[in-house]
Amino acid sequence: ETLYRNAFARTLMNQPLNSEEAAVFARYNVEDVRGDLQTAATHTVVIPNTLVQQIWKEIGELHPILRAVPRTYVKGKITYPREKDDGDNAAWYDESTTVMTGAVNLDDIEIDGYELAKAILISWKLEKMSIDAFLTYVANLIAEKMGNALAAAIVSGTGSKQPQGIVTALEAESSTPQVLTWTASTDEVDYAKLTEFMGLIRSGYASGAAIYAKNSFI
Repeated sequence: ETLYRNAFARTLMNQPLNSEEAAVFARYNVEDVRGDLQTAATHTVVIPNTLVQQIWKEIGELHPILRAVPRTYVKGKITYPREKDDGDNAAWYDESTTVMTGAVNLDDIEIDGYELAKAILISWKLEKMSIDAFLTYVANLIAEKMGNALAAAIVSGTGSKQPQGIVTALEAESSTPQVLTWTASTDEVDYAKLTEFMGLIRSGYASGAAIYAKNSFI
């Protein structure tokens, strides 16, 4: 991992690789049908795992809500079956009465796949950095720009060529009893408002619930 990390950084920094670095870079990145080695200039290359972990760690620190969103590591669409309607609650019967069978309606949750990209221009100044300083700079920049876009999409994404955000999905429902609105300029955020808001959370979800808010609201 350390050897490939150095080879990855030197490739992006346009520096020559020694024989060991060139060999490990070739092993990590697939050769195409002509036998030509993929390069960072013409192909997508494998990002070192330590760099990926560093980027995700920094994204989670910048935007705590992203730590609560599970990652599937699956490209493209994913379909999850779910219970759309679990029917009526159980009913009481005497022992001589046949228990009625209730229907459970199923449907699917389909999660689409979109690509989030950020291009970074590697200037000659960056090429003169040490490998550790260069990769730290890249990780910080990627974490900031990608994290901002991811967090915005999770909360308020439009659903068109990007994820549908939580707020977008809730406000699009025909009935929105779980949405409480007040205007910051005219409505005071007081105890009554907060308890009214908390009362909209079903008891089964209230225990251990996390609340995310803007700094201005807090």
